Amino acid sequence: WLLGYRNKNFCFAVNSEGSSKLTYLTSSSEFQMGKWYHLVGVYDGVTQRLFVDGKIAAEASEQSGPIVYPPKAWLEIGAYHDDDELFMMSGRLHEVRILDQALSPENVISRYSAKKSLFPEPEKPVEPLAIAYGPFVDWIDRTTASITWELDQSVQGQVRWVAPSGHST
Repeated sequence: WLLGYRNKNFCFAVNSEGSSKLTYLTSSSEFQMGKWYHLVGVYDGVTQRLFVDGKIAAEASEQSGPIVYPPKAWLEIGAYHDDDELFMMSGRLHEVRILDQALSPENVISRYSAKKSLFPEPEKPVEPLAIAYGPFVDWIDRTTASITWELDQSVQGQVRWVAPSGHST
């Protein structure tokens, strides 16, 4: 089995005695970098489910019976590893649990709800200001200038003037 991501989507893969290959479940929406997620893969011998933040993201019944484990394998957390590949995750893990029983959807929601407040939404990045008009310098006389510009949103600003002598005002 495998619980992780492919490209920018979470996935959960299982191979059971009732099949000769892995069944990959993939979330339909891409994850956002810098955001915490509660990710759960559940297989009960009949149904395979992928949960993202307490909600079923994908589900299948292609597998049946006990999970098939290879004779030699690594238990990797935060990486995919086989005989000739090693792909390390770039990110952080808060908790990892491997249980000997399948969780019900209600239990997954309960576990997600219990931890949700520990991981607030990321702050929205500050958007750079765009100059909509200007800046323009209008010389009134040899010692006085008027500087005008317009931004795409209201903001308090400050003008610093540096004379050729290096003196600033």
